[in-house]
Amino acid sequence: LQDACWAFSYLTDIDGDNNDNNTSYDGPIHAINASGALARLVGLLNHDCPHVRHPALRSIGNVVTGDETQT
Repeated sequence: LQDACWAFSYLTDIDGDNNDNNTSYDGPIHAINASGALARLVGLLNHDCPHVRHPALRSIGNVVTGDETQT
């Protein structure tokens, strides 16, 4: 579970400077929203283990700091 949360964290950590054509890249964030995984990540904020809560929170933070088309 911890590793899955970290995977979501890495997928959502999109840096706009890596985009060569200056257009919005919302692939992973859109996919996470569409899949319902974001709701599960929010639920994991109540997990007993901090090693699960931390990457879940980081993933959510990455999503909410996306641009207006991503959030």
